[in-house]
Amino acid sequence: MFGLTMVIETKDADGFVSSMRTIWENVWKLSTDEEVAEVKEFFVHKADAESIGDAKVDTVSLKVQEMADKTEMDEDDMKSFETIMGKEVVFRFGAADSKHVVLTFGGGKARHETACKAAMGGSSGSLSADKGISAVSSNLPSPRSAEFYIAIDNIMQVAKAVAKVAGEEEEIPFDVPTLDAPIAISTVQDGGVQRGDLFVPTKLIVASKKMIEDQMKANQMEGFDEEDEADADAEMESDDSEGDDDSGDE
Repeated sequence: MFGLTMVIETKDADGFVSSMRTIWENVWKLSTDEEVAEVKEFFVHKADAESIGDAKVDTVSLKVQEMADKTEMDEDDMKSFETIMGKEVVFRFGAADSKHVVLTFGGGKARHETACKAAMGGSSGSLSADKGISAVSSNLPSPRSAEFYIAIDNIMQVAKAVAKVAGEEEEIPFDVPTLDAPIAISTVQDGGVQRGDLFVPTKLIVASKKMIEDQMKANQMEGFDEEDEADADAEMESDDSEGDDDSGDE
């Protein structure tokens, strides 16, 4: 259900991967807490674990069964976890070429290979071909050092799907349409000056406003229904009370 793809452009892809390995090892040393140490044992990092195309790829794998046993997950919890995260929980990262590093989660080796081809310009599946991104990217300054896109509609759709699997669908009672209007963020640096830009599409603002208003109306109608039901119950209790009084007079 979940998937992640990141492509990083750098001057030295191999050096960047080496830095990521160092960060992975050092991040666990930031805390001496026993619980953090226990969590670390659930993960396994293997350098150059796989060959995908012509590239070597590192993997960080989660020991799902060991985690389930340690946290005493029952069968239903395991089914929900596998539905949401997949049976194989593996994060992959590696150099696609000398200037690009690709990071993926979900979709297995095939997805990582597709992402590598896209990063090197060998696939039409790159982010620039995304309908939403192509619609908003022109509103960002050019040239730019980095750019990020946040698809609120996709995030909410995934959240609703997760809630449904977890049996808590009522927590997100509204439907989220596909908008193809992501929030766009970019940065650009010129000497010692750095500039950041945030672009929120009007389409997203209008759709968000409509969803909020529709939900408020639904909540208001639900409140009216509860009041009517309470009034009906009170009236019924009143009738029962009067009946009891009449029986007493006789």
